Amino acid sequence: MIFDGGVIEITESNPPESVTYITHFDDGYPTSTSHFTFEEVAKDKTKVLWKFTGQVPDDFHRRFDILSIEGETGAKHLKGLQKLKEAVEKK
Repeated sequence: MIFDGGVIEITESNPPESVTYITHFDDGYPTSTSHFTFEEVAKDKTKVLWKFTGQVPDDFHRRFDILSIEGETGAKHLKGLQKLKEAVEKK
C-alpha cells in the first residue's frame, strides 16, 4: 500500500490473530516494522497490541524528529484503529 511518505508492505498475516508489516519511508528514515496482535477478551471485545520497532537514524536532527512522531502520528493511528473496529463490527 502506498501512503503519503512511503510504502507499507504486509509481510505476514495470520487471521484472526496477527498481522506484520514493514514501512518503507521516502524521506530517508530507516525502515520500521509493526506487528499487531488481536486477542478476544470477551464476546464483543478484542484487545489490540501494537509493537513498533525500527532503527534510530544516525543524523542528530532525524533522531530529534523521532521524538515528535507520537504527536504527529498518534491521531492517525487512533483513527486507523477506529476504522478497524468499525470494519470488524460490521462482520
